[in-house]
Amino acid sequence: MDLSKIHSVTKSYSWKGEFIGYVAVDSGTAQQMWIPLDEGNYHYQAVVKAVQDGACHINEPLFTFFYSVLGKSKKVVGYNTNLGFVPADDQNALYVLLLKVIAERTAENRGSAAKGDIPRCTHLKFCLFFPRPWPHLSGPFFCNWSYNLSKDSNPVTCLITLSNHPENPSNPIHAAITSLGIENLQVATSALLLQHAMLEIDFDIDDLWRLFKAERKAGFGSNSDFIDDQVEQGRIRFDCKKGTPDTRVLLQVAPQFLRRAVADIANDVAQAFNREYGGYSVGFIREPNLQEQFLCLLHNNGDEHHLWQFGQQSGHSFNLSGEWHRRGPVAQSKTLSLGSVANRLRALIEAGFALEAIVVANAYNEVVCREIVAAIVSHDQGAMEWVLASTKFGYDRSRELLLNAIDCIPDASHKSELVAWLKNLASVYRHRNAYAHALKSINHELDKSVDTVREAEMLLRPLLDVFENGRLMGMIQQLLIGSEEIISHKAKTEMRYTQQLHH
Repeated sequence: MDLSKIHSVTKSYSWKGEFIGYVAVDSGTAQQMWIPLDEGNYHYQAVVKAVQDGACHINEPLFTFFYSVLGKSKKVVGYNTNLGFVPADDQNALYVLLLKVIAERTAENRGSAAKGDIPRCTHLKFCLFFPRPWPHLSGPFFCNWSYNLSKDSNPVTCLITLSNHPENPSNPIHAAITSLGIENLQVATSALLLQHAMLEIDFDIDDLWRLFKAERKAGFGSNSDFIDDQVEQGRIRFDCKKGTPDTRVLLQVAPQFLRRAVADIANDVAQAFNREYGGYSVGFIREPNLQEQFLCLLHNNGDEHHLWQFGQQSGHSFNLSGEWHRRGPVAQSKTLSLGSVANRLRALIEAGFALEAIVVANAYNEVVCREIVAAIVSHDQGAMEWVLASTKFGYDRSRELLLNAIDCIPDASHKSELVAWLKNLASVYRHRNAYAHALKSINHELDKSVDTVREAEMLLRPLLDVFENGRLMGMIQQLLIGSEEIISHKAKTEMRYTQQLHH
């Protein structure tokens, strides 16, 4: 978005009334951009300058409708609005703005909602979609499924149902032939049909508190702050005391705090079905998938279902069309580049092979360490060739010599980050050894797919995160530039001694 063409921005507040940023809207494309209050953010700097220069003015958010939310004593505890829930708190900036709107009657008053708009229900149902259909199914297929909350508690039982959708699938071969203007369709096209596997997971509402406690103990992952914030909002919305959250509060945040449980159950079901009935794998569910391809429903013992929440695909698109102008041929090499390794790691993790991704990442780390040490001693052709011969020069030795070299770096910040990187390499190596030599995970049960993926993504962040990797490569380059001065006398002496032992 070109902010030079934006002449106004709107303040953005949290539900607590905290001023957290601006929303800019491109009048031509209607594209929106949220700009956080961050002095280091380029767009925030541009807005501040435009306001100071008089080229841009700031608007308060606009309320278009509201209705009051009543607590247990019929007292107004807040308002549901087009901007979300606003608690009745005189210190809340949004509430102060809303009171002004109410007094001026510039927004639609929709009355009150005493019960918080939650239908009567006994069960919470998640519907998830896999990229491929269940093989062998001729109709819905169901059973009771046990989910182990932890080693110290009894499992929760839920009802699972497998089905394929749509019931009348499209035929991509027929559609392709038709789109090409071919009228003679005398070809066998019935074998390939486009369907998706759907898995329904039914939780009893009475189990929500046990599930919440178990998931909170395990950790909510990247959603932790959001879930805590929504629980706090729910207590106010439903006029609850502190302590055990009200069932209505838990229902509000269930699609967020149950992501780990839902993904684990889905992947466990897919693996069990594949083991028992064979065929191909329908796919693997990761936490991000639950933001885009799920439905959450409420129902009362199987009666009328109510749509509660649903995932939405990201609206971001490059809108590609026409000829694809390649950037150039990929260089042929027997050794994978960083870009190729990162792509393989992502592909493995997305397919459910997080531990296998750690093995591949460790192989790349070993190669990188050897090449860095070789570059440091490149003034000595014999030493460099010896280092690059992996059968003679071990990974532990590479990391030890690198640590000696890093100790001599004058820049303390670079030194600390490179030492942290070496510690990460050691951690990846330990996880690799546990899996490659004993088929074990160090910290998690292998059926806990989400925990395993979370740990793998954290361990492999220096390779998967473009910013982190770019910064790391820059620091390594600084290490190599001054290698003659940086590498310590002790490291050189130990390298020569080790080389003599191998000879």
